Amino acid sequence: MKILFLTAFLPYPPQAGNKIRQFNWIKYLSEKNKICLVSFIESTKEKEYLNKLRKYCLKVVAVLRRPKSGFKYRIINLFQNSPYFLVKQFKSNEMQKKINLILKENKFDLVYVSSLAMAQYIYGIKGIPKILDAADCVTRNFLQQWQSATGLRHRILSFIDWYKIRSYECEMYSKFNKCLLASPVDKKFMEKSCAALPIEAIPNGVDLDYFKPRIAEEESPSLVFTGFMDYAPNEDAMIHFCSKILPLVEKTYPQIKCYIVGKNVSNKLKEAVANKKNVVFTGFVKDIRTFIDKATVFICPLRMGTGIKNKVLEAMAMGKPVVSSSIGAEGIDVVPGKDIMIADKHEEFAKQVVELLKDKNKRLELGMNARRLVENKHNWSSLGKAIDKIYKEVAAIKI
Repeated sequence: MKILFLTAFLPYPPQAGNKIRQFNWIKYLSEKNKICLVSFIESTKEKEYLNKLRKYCLKVVAVLRRPKSGFKYRIINLFQNSPYFLVKQFKSNEMQKKINLILKENKFDLVYVSSLAMAQYIYGIKGIPKILDAADCVTRNFLQQWQSATGLRHRILSFIDWYKIRSYECEMYSKFNKCLLASPVDKKFMEKSCAALPIEAIPNGVDLDYFKPRIAEEESPSLVFTGFMDYAPNEDAMIHFCSKILPLVEKTYPQIKCYIVGKNVSNKLKEAVANKKNVVFTGFVKDIRTFIDKATVFICPLRMGTGIKNKVLEAMAMGKPVVSSSIGAEGIDVVPGKDIMIADKHEEFAKQVVELLKDKNKRLELGMNARRLVENKHNWSSLGKAIDKIYKEVAAIKI
């Protein structure tokens, strides 16, 4: 098969978010198919990665994204129907021209669109079956952000974003022959919101050779959280954790260290923990495994978010005991108390952390069960077979 891949972000290096998912689909499918990749890049520096992708792709086309962002464009968008973050931030005449050209020069059996942001480019594609891999339910994500927003201005803008996206997402799903989401919870939400849509849930996997248990000296007691810290759910999670949960843990372990591993720490988060000397911001690190290795417990106190959290899969693959909120563990078929500890109230979350810090045997048992679970259910090779089957079924559709 010859497949046209459209991605909103260059799927290399596969270190975060949907980049991991898209890279692994490309890697697996390239073994038996010819892939042409057209992707946005965020800066010219990313061009150095194109040769890495040419190893798997017949052709790689990169378009520099130049979003018209800022308060001025945000205000203008208030009077337009299209969602600001999904459509306007990814609208590009150059991208459309590149896609038109590659369609003119090639005959494709299938078009794969990596995110809702890229769905706007399929209007001119006729006679070819199409798959949308949204990965996360955007409507649900923005609903959560609106519900948790504080301040009049933030609440108004969040409401407008959610209101526009909820109709746009359903409309765009209907234009594809198959839509994919990572989490069955998101799938259920979209099926309830938009009846009779061709949606299937295919979870994320994890690189089991890279993220695996290693012999390392733990810094005890210590906690670790990983992620891009300019992402609203991550920022919210750690502000909440450091203000509400960490003080409860400190009553038993006053010497506890909490490592927040990830780039772009916001001023809001820095200010929230300014008086906590035991909270350490690492900034960007080349290898997050070093910090996961030495931590006693991995935490994921997310209060909003959709899809499957790669950070949790990675920690579980390394055999680390994880304490997570329900949202943090969403989409992963875990048994609480066996594979992971789950708590949503801050008192219960702190209690679970303290119990694990006290009980080394429980930590080891939880970690071994977690590793076994991701080996069985989040192996990219097994998931690749599932995605390959879907691709063949959709490609066989007569249009």
